[in-house]
Amino acid sequence: MAKLGIATVWDLLTYPPRRYLDRSLVKSIASLKPGETATVFGRIADTGLVRTRRGFVIFNLMLQDESGYLRCLWFNQPYLKDRFHPGQMLVVNGLVRWDRGRCLINPEYQVLESQEAELVHLGRIVPLYPSTAGLSNRQLRTVIKSALDLYSAQLVDPLPPDIIARQKLVDLRTAVRNLHFPQEASQVPQARRRLAFEELMGLQLLMGLSRRQRRQTASGHIFGDRAWRQKFDSILPFSLTAAQMRAVAEIESDLESGQPMYRLLQGDVGSGKTVVALSALLKAAGSGFQTAVMAPTEILAEQHFLTLQPWLERLGISCSLLLSRMDARQRRRVREDLRQGSIMVAIGTHALIQEDTEFRCLGLAVIDEQHRFGVKQRAALLAKGSRPHILVMTATPIPRTLAMTLYGDLDISVIDELPPGRLPVTTRWTTEANRAKMLDFVGRQVAQGRQAFFVCPVIEESEKQDIKAAVKLHHKLQSGFPGYRVGLIHGRMKLEERRRTMDEFRRGWIQILVATTVIEVGIDVPNATVMVVEQAERFGLSQLHQLRGRIGRGSHRSYCILMAGGSLTPEARARLEAMQVSQDGFRIAERDLEIRGPGELWGSRQHGLPELRLANLISDASLIPPAKEEAARILERDPELASAEGRELKQFIKRRFPGAGDLMGVG
Repeated sequence: MAKLGIATVWDLLTYPPRRYLDRSLVKSIASLKPGETATVFGRIADTGLVRTRRGFVIFNLMLQDESGYLRCLWFNQPYLKDRFHPGQMLVVNGLVRWDRGRCLINPEYQVLESQEAELVHLGRIVPLYPSTAGLSNRQLRTVIKSALDLYSAQLVDPLPPDIIARQKLVDLRTAVRNLHFPQEASQVPQARRRLAFEELMGLQLLMGLSRRQRRQTASGHIFGDRAWRQKFDSILPFSLTAAQMRAVAEIESDLESGQPMYRLLQGDVGSGKTVVALSALLKAAGSGFQTAVMAPTEILAEQHFLTLQPWLERLGISCSLLLSRMDARQRRRVREDLRQGSIMVAIGTHALIQEDTEFRCLGLAVIDEQHRFGVKQRAALLAKGSRPHILVMTATPIPRTLAMTLYGDLDISVIDELPPGRLPVTTRWTTEANRAKMLDFVGRQVAQGRQAFFVCPVIEESEKQDIKAAVKLHHKLQSGFPGYRVGLIHGRMKLEERRRTMDEFRRGWIQILVATTVIEVGIDVPNATVMVVEQAERFGLSQLHQLRGRIGRGSHRSYCILMAGGSLTPEARARLEAMQVSQDGFRIAERDLEIRGPGELWGSRQHGLPELRLANLISDASLIPPAKEEAARILERDPELASAEGRELKQFIKRRFPGAGDLMGVG
């Protein structure tokens, strides 16, 4: 039971079946036809054991009803001779065969006290549960049936009657019974809807309580610098979009409010999140506070450093990179400068949260692609300062309903427009059979003065082999495109070497760049019009969308070519086809959810989101807005859940999400 996450009777009663089998249709023995699966009631007429010459033991049972006899056989189960006796009522289910008469081989069975006895395993719609070794579905059904009989009368419905009526829900006892043992198939979705709504509303209440408590008890640093805006405008070579300006204003308001900021900055590839984050960095530095920018990988941290450091340097704001792989002397120097306060912006990975990393006055924590961090890692970063402001960034577009759940305790800023002049990227996927055509197309683009990316996958488990493949492709393209320069960058190269190669590509001195996913973010080369992704089936859908976002940034039409390797799984084919038909990051994120599910895509356990037992964030997305509304209505009239009704809801939250409140609000 523990392996299945079942620790209490409540866990048992709300353990959802994976699917159901309809064994409710009972047939007479005389009407049985070979090849059909049927359920039969009868009385045991005779039993016996037969031993074959080969050493098999066959237990025979003759079942009788008003229409005739049915032979049932079980192989190598001699103990059944002590379980069945002539005269007992029995119900069996199995595949009907013909062997000198009608028979069932190894059928499922249930002994009945009488024909009116309540059925659990047969003669009804039967639940099938996710199980584990040593615990069969028959055992689970038996235990759950006992728990229902013993405890369902003691269940207290946590939902107020007005919510049940308004949302057209069944009551708790009905929902729990019909979840496991419905009389009709139509009762199952009603039961699941009720229990999913209750779970989602409980989660929204939990986050609402956490958010309210945080804002009541915590005071934040006030960033009072007003000169930051003039500095910000002075270094930007372009104008902000309306969406960027709105996000900047929302962040500025938070930083001046006197309460800690807890904000998610969400935007599609190329929408300009980094520039918006820069505004917060400048305001923090101008107010005398340090900023930590934490990225999940060293490559991403380096990209942020390469993007932000030139801007900050122009304004005299010290910025440094802190990575675990830096030599010990470098790390000691950076940490000492952070402790002394001579570095105002630190960009890094987990090195930022190690014990020997200290800040003089950390006032702002920027966490990028935060779903790739564990919740405790994020909490460790926040512990480096005294109630620092938090800005969470993600380039993975999240459907609004899902964001309500994943980020229900954060304020959300969405950059929902791209800079003007961005052209859609034509995307096609193809196979190795068309490689010559693809190379010919790239050659024509380069001949017209354009540039091209070739991206090779890097999977951590086989990184060395993958980099070898990138080096091999680099050599092939060098010989295949004489007269053009072909560059190479990958994560094992030194930062300075990668910086030099990217700069040469940006200036047009390199026409074709072979890269691993180091170019996934932060690269802006308007003249690059072709993105060829090798072994595209090895990439996730959101990662493919990120890579495609590196092109289409200039005035020329751009093309993304996805080269598929060997045989494709249905999921891989679905990803490649989704890329062909959509440019919309939100639609792509929804499709990724449909293909992979939210747990894999955002890692709800990593995120710190309590595991949902009954609600599905995809199929139950329509329940999230009303659950959020009902939770807000409850907290408005009973902010502490102190009323009798509120106390019942609080008990439900504690029972359903034990310990979940400890880390909520970390971001």
